[in-house]
Amino acid sequence: MDINKVKVENETADSEAIDLEELENVSGGYEMRDPGIWWEMRFTFTSEEAKKLKEQGFSIEANKEYCRSDLNRILGLDASTAREMQYYLAYMGL
Repeated sequence: MDINKVKVENETADSEAIDLEELENVSGGYEMRDPGIWWEMRFTFTSEEAKKLKEQGFSIEANKEYCRSDLNRILGLDASTAREMQYYLAYMGL
């Protein structure tokens, strides 16, 4: 197996191997940003992800930055870390 290739799957394309350098150009998936030691992790959602959450009854705007505590309040969660929030979001299909 070539360690410089990664298998990528999505809903619209068949599985294919791409170079690791090309992986940075793959779109999709919410973005997480750590603004520093005294701040909470920030999350930004694509329009497709915001649509998925709205279909589940949650009011989330695309391309707006949300901190973890905001998402806990909006989504009715109790994630105490960014990792826990990732698990919840994965469960919600993101």
